[in-house]
Amino acid sequence: NNKNEERESEMSTVINVFWSNAGLLSGSLSQCLDPSNITDATCEGGLTSVAAVIRISRARGDGPALFFPVIERTTRFVQMHPLGWGVNRLIMRSQFGWDTFLAPPSLFSGVRDMSSLQSHDFTPLLSNLDLGPTNAWLKFIEQVHFDHDTGIAAIVVGQQDQPGSVPQVESVNAMLDYVALLNKDNGCFSSDDMDGQYTNFPTQNSTDVRLSRCWSPIAFFTEADSKKYKAFLRAVQAHLNPPVLLINDGNHKGAPSVPTKVAPNLWVIGLEGFRNKTVCEQLRIEFDKADTLKMRTVSNVTLIQHKIKGLSLELKDKTYVSDQIFLRKQADTALENDPVVGSSGFMPFARTDDEMKYRKCMGGECPIGNLFTSALRWTTDADIAFLSSGGLRGPGWPEGPVRVGNIWEALPFANFLCTGVMSGVSVFRLLNYTTAVSTFESTHTAMGDRL
Repeated sequence: NNKNEERESEMSTVINVFWSNAGLLSGSLSQCLDPSNITDATCEGGLTSVAAVIRISRARGDGPALFFPVIERTTRFVQMHPLGWGVNRLIMRSQFGWDTFLAPPSLFSGVRDMSSLQSHDFTPLLSNLDLGPTNAWLKFIEQVHFDHDTGIAAIVVGQQDQPGSVPQVESVNAMLDYVALLNKDNGCFSSDDMDGQYTNFPTQNSTDVRLSRCWSPIAFFTEADSKKYKAFLRAVQAHLNPPVLLINDGNHKGAPSVPTKVAPNLWVIGLEGFRNKTVCEQLRIEFDKADTLKMRTVSNVTLIQHKIKGLSLELKDKTYVSDQIFLRKQADTALENDPVVGSSGFMPFARTDDEMKYRKCMGGECPIGNLFTSALRWTTDADIAFLSSGGLRGPGWPEGPVRVGNIWEALPFANFLCTGVMSGVSVFRLLNYTTAVSTFESTHTAMGDRL
């Protein structure tokens, strides 16, 4: 009938999923000083470039887009901005209009005040998270994100060994069951599906977006353990209602680098967006039909990689320049809030988050580790001090003045300083354990941060 035809015309058979771990800014606080200069290469990269790629894609008629930015926590910009981590919301939500973000499970169980991030119009998406009733994040977390424009029910599964996380396989099975139940209640299955039960579409006029259509689930897996990924893949393949697409971005080679169909309605792809901040990856997903009231089958998935460093001039439109000017103002605000607190000799680079995963302090003695443990001993008058090598990071600094932001970059967490008395045997046991299990490699390894 005419209503169905109108509804089908409103739904695209092609949708796009964008994936990038680009930072809030294009680089450091001292770069992109003239944001109106579109030839300045230091302005390229960052979320402004990602937003430009998505915006131009939609302007070309590529179809609706889905993108989840990754919360930025440890940069000097975030640490020194008066809003702290809340500057993510200012930029991602207020400036770019994105209403959902990604973050690791540990973010939601820490002691740091993050109330500036908590809102119902900018919610974290994490499917394998279990929060207690007293946790302030409980009413803000999304375990499945239902995107009306694309018809996608997004499931994001992160690391399962962090505080607050729950097993990945059980989580994805529960979320897929939930989406399937909604689809059943929305009348999406034929009489042969769901044990022969069929429900006429009862909620077309509902204000709840979940009760308005048939949903196509997509699962994102971001764990760095290849064995866990393989178990995850087996689980979704065995599910009665699997996701139409499994996106693996967990720093390993467990998934194909090109979209691959591994089951009648399951495609798999391994992306590098979390490992490479200079690219924005686009998955163009083609469905067999546009009807919002019927289950859709994916007919093809195409991977398109966009370099956000070396951005083409056609993407640098007026909106791009306006976004850069806004971010420059925020960078200046952070700089004004970053006073000099002392002076120091040269401090070398401690960590990178690129594909090399360089970790200076996981390889053994490191200058930034010596500085912080000496500071702990000095402020407590202790004989010895300990820090986990996994928490030490940052680009270091040149010889000369040191700012508060330099210190925050090197240890960007609200840790507690604890003092106590240890026997010689206890000290020996601690050192014996850490030297026995640590890998002593200057790169990311599963046990490297035990040093």
